[in-house]
Amino acid sequence: MENLHKEIREYLKRLIHNFLYIQSLQNQLKMINDWNKPEKVQAINIGTHFFSLVIYCFHRSILIELSKYLLKNEKRSIRNFLKIACENASIIGPTKYNKVKNGALRVPIKTEVYRKIIRRHKNLIESKEDIIRRLKSIRDQYLAHSNPKFFDNPNAAFQQYSIKNSEIDELLEIIKNILRCHHILLLEGDVNLDTYGMNVDSVLRYILAFSKIRKDKELLKKGFRPVDYMVD
Repeated sequence: MENLHKEIREYLKRLIHNFLYIQSLQNQLKMINDWNKPEKVQAINIGTHFFSLVIYCFHRSILIELSKYLLKNEKRSIRNFLKIACENASIIGPTKYNKVKNGALRVPIKTEVYRKIIRRHKNLIESKEDIIRRLKSIRDQYLAHSNPKFFDNPNAAFQQYSIKNSEIDELLEIIKNILRCHHILLLEGDVNLDTYGMNVDSVLRYILAFSKIRKDKELLKKGFRPVDYMVD
């Protein structure tokens, strides 16, 4: 990086963008899973094959993107970002909000204080090394490469290197907190890194609503023709 002060901030923005993409996928999956209930599953069943493909693709994307984000040997990852930030803490100029009245809005953070924050972030990631190890295994053995052992039985890979949804949430929560901290220190402001996209949920609500309406006998007697709403 030639201009570290600028480029480290652009690096952080890209990491945040990628994180929001991963978290959005995870949230959409949770919404789909929430529809697998007796009172709501009818909407899923109408498009069973489609939603199976969505779940399959979303889950694979999440695992692959998290691998890129967290594995040690990745050249662009949150670990690489922390390494560069730690090595160049005196150059990149992190600041914090100045609580003193009638002073500058923000004041510099001492180099060692910033490095202490980074070390704490590294420790948070390393505390999840067991999950990350399984994440790497499933990527290397099945998602990115074809191990003959799992080629004919893909489920065996997920059984051997099982990663729970709750563990994915743990990783995302750690990443979110680290990114938010550095956004405050380098981009001089807090940021909301929660995603609330309701696309899948909205689609399924429309499917369920129309499914119920087209079976409403009273509406049918009054001349309602579902077929009229099923074409352009």
